[in-house]
Amino acid sequence: MRKGIIIGLALLAVALVIAAIWLMPRKPRAGPWRLADGSELSLAGVTYGRKHAMRYGNGVADYLYPILTPALRKKFGCKVVEVMSLNSNAVVLWFWTKGPTYSTRFLIPDYKIAASDGSGNESDARWIPNATATWRRTNLLLGWELLNFPRRSGEIGIRLRDDEMIAKTNIVSEFKIPNRTVTNYPVWTAEPLPSIATTNNLEVSLLLLDGGWAMFNIVEDRRLTDKWAIGRVSASSAAGERYESAISLGTPGNPFGQVMTAGFVDPLWLDEPAWKVKAEVWRTANYPAEELWTLKGISIPGEGQMRNINLKRNIYGSEIELASLSGWVVHTNPPGGPGHYTPPVLHVHNPVTTSDMQLRLVEVRDEKGRKVEFYQKAWTPTMAGAGAINTDSDHDYTLDMALNVKSVDMTLAYTKGVLVEFMARSSAAKERGSIRERSNAGAETKKVR
Repeated sequence: MRKGIIIGLALLAVALVIAAIWLMPRKPRAGPWRLADGSELSLAGVTYGRKHAMRYGNGVADYLYPILTPALRKKFGCKVVEVMSLNSNAVVLWFWTKGPTYSTRFLIPDYKIAASDGSGNESDARWIPNATATWRRTNLLLGWELLNFPRRSGEIGIRLRDDEMIAKTNIVSEFKIPNRTVTNYPVWTAEPLPSIATTNNLEVSLLLLDGGWAMFNIVEDRRLTDKWAIGRVSASSAAGERYESAISLGTPGNPFGQVMTAGFVDPLWLDEPAWKVKAEVWRTANYPAEELWTLKGISIPGEGQMRNINLKRNIYGSEIELASLSGWVVHTNPPGGPGHYTPPVLHVHNPVTTSDMQLRLVEVRDEKGRKVEFYQKAWTPTMAGAGAINTDSDHDYTLDMALNVKSVDMTLAYTKGVLVEFMARSSAAKERGSIRERSNAGAETKKVR
């Protein structure tokens, strides 16, 4: 009996030691740095994995947190902040912040955090932390998960940006942390650029993959064409990263002409040996007859009125509906004073666009044959109720035409797209990175171990 008690006490002592080590007082590992608003920032620590915790209290229960049950943690009010990631290979940075501004700023700090590599590439800066704890009224402990970082690199660059400073000189500090996540991912093989994907009579070339940009051109029947355009572009890696392009330039009328460019918010890290780049390619002209629907003599409703049209056409097994058309709306401000007008709006209903189908308004002309300019005002999925899957979508097009137009002819297209795929390595950030580096030459750079 006595021997059992001794063993139990010994195990408890070991557990206490482990708990004390695991949650030792957190001294700043980098910093402090002074922000423009006068607050002070310092790095409390870095944690890795799926479950993350950081202590900000000094009570006995805070130190015993690792061995306490959830009920006891709640009962004793442990001052420990947790972040549970969806990623088992996550990195969380913890920062102490001391300053008077946070009690009135909804706990949104005046700084942002970004990951970087050694070639000028930088992730999109995060400005909302994953976890926050407040103590002593104006002091904060904040936890930030790095959503995008160079996963194969042995070190991760960190940049702190101050929102109150001028955009190009707002780096408060720059330092490196060790990458203790898994780095032995599969290795994909890149193709040399330019790389060509051929489908039917189209040749789509990936000309360049540069940090956060992908550049393409399209050849149809052996000639460069602007009758097709690049739509959404995605890039994924063997390390599990996946990015969607934020912008796509080079559609008809764009000064980029026949070279089409897609941009990503986050960079395609240079330590990745190959990125799988998928690009949607869509017609912008010369649609096949089976994809077109032409409607004649659609009358424009009177001022402030809307007319239900409810004309339907089946294309590729999907029902496209010209639902309604609204008339001009006159706005006066102040009442009785000079007014301005909202042009007519065309409302079209169609099944949700799949990965290879897209609805387009091709052309609108008035009763005199004059071309009517238009632009897509909105696209919204049709709500199918809580928990239901949306199977339809609505498209609103504003018709920018003269006030005296009585009717219009229009052509819609429900067109099939093409998906092409490449394997390519991202090239250096070149001048983009070097310019940004020079503009922040005065920022502090150091390693954190």
